[in-house]
Amino acid sequence: TPYQSLLAVRDALNKQIILKAQQHDLNTKNLNSIEISNKLQAIGGLTIQKAKAFQALIELTNSADPSISQDQVNQVNQLLDNLNL
Repeated sequence: TPYQSLLAVRDALNKQIILKAQQHDLNTKNLNSIEISNKLQAIGGLTIQKAKAFQALIELTNSADPSISQDQVNQVNQLLDNLNL
C-alpha cells in the first residue's frame, strides 16, 4: 500500500542519518533521528538547510495518514532523492 511505502521512506531516512552519524564517529545510541541530525549539524556534518529538510521529512513521514495516495508518496520520494544526505 502507499502507506507502507511511506513507512519504508521513513526507515530509509533513519538508516541514512545513522550512516551519516557513523561516518562522523557519532554515537547514536538512545538518540532519535532528529537528535542525530541536530548533533550532525552541530559538528558540521550537515548544513542547517539539510538538517531542517531532513527533520521536515521525518515529521512528514511520522504524521502520515494511512489513506495517503501513491502520488503523495511519489512526491515524498522525490523530496528524499533531492535531500541527498
